[in-house]
Amino acid sequence: MTSSDNAMKKGTSFLFLLLISLSGFLVACGSTEEESRSEELTAKATKLVEFLVEGNFSTAMEDFDSVMKGVLPSEKLEDAWISLVSQVGAFQKQTGTHMEETEGYLIVYVTCEFENSMIDIKVVFNTENQVAGLFFVPSTGSTE
Repeated sequence: MTSSDNAMKKGTSFLFLLLISLSGFLVACGSTEEESRSEELTAKATKLVEFLVEGNFSTAMEDFDSVMKGVLPSEKLEDAWISLVSQVGAFQKQTGTHMEETEGYLIVYVTCEFENSMIDIKVVFNTENQVAGLFFVPSTGSTE
């Protein structure tokens, strides 16, 4: 084997190792961005629930997208919350969160204990991190 063949092998090996290292770095960066977005949206969802509990419905809807603001203005949001509380009793506490991604939407479930029931407050976020849906559903019992 000539010295130029040996140098070429070393160069190829170096490039291969460099590519592997860079790909690992890029994967780590992507997951960090995803984790950061997940943490941000979980914080937004739990804060939205806090605003509902406090009766601060105008502030609760600040992150709503334009469609949600039109469909669920603060008066209707208040009516929905009052209706929920009348059915399941007084709010007690948040017990956890979990999330899933469906068709480009990230969904944060904030599990809440009410006087008579466990409810998941399902907060749906669009790609711009705006609330594109809000639902009150029976809890599935899975939290982080």
